[in-house]
Amino acid sequence: MGGMMKKLTALAGLAVLGTAGPAEAAVLMFDLTGTQTANFSIDTSATPPVGNFNRVQFTNVAGTFNGTNTVASFVRFFQSVSQGGLNIQVGKSLVVNASGPQLFTGTLDQPSFVAGTYQLTTGTLRIADVSALPEPAAWTVMLLGFAGVGVSLRRGRAQPVRV
Repeated sequence: MGGMMKKLTALAGLAVLGTAGPAEAAVLMFDLTGTQTANFSIDTSATPPVGNFNRVQFTNVAGTFNGTNTVASFVRFFQSVSQGGLNIQVGKSLVVNASGPQLFTGTLDQPSFVAGTYQLTTGTLRIADVSALPEPAAWTVMLLGFAGVGVSLRRGRAQPVRV
């Protein structure tokens, strides 16, 4: 039994080394419903251009804006001093322009979005964190742990006494 556990431990170590990498990025899903609609996701680990003019800007954001699947030239999130909210531009057209609360904390260079539901002038914006899945290394270690428990339970069963 000791040999089997050593093998499982070594296998778990190799699995962690083989699949370990940087932590998964925080991916947020934005869903705006109301008179203007938008559905898109942003990888918040992707560094936005330097925030300026009281806003944070992400460029080339794929999504559905007012019913059309396309790529937005930019999505801007504004600080409270600029009436908060966000606006989205596709090509040269501003397709969403919604004032409301400031949707991020932190600095313009390193914004932090909080999942939740927000009332904007054009409807309701829901921000959801969709990156809450375990990394592959965590899955590997967890599955190997279950296998180890199964092996030890199977081998540890008492043999029936025959008379």
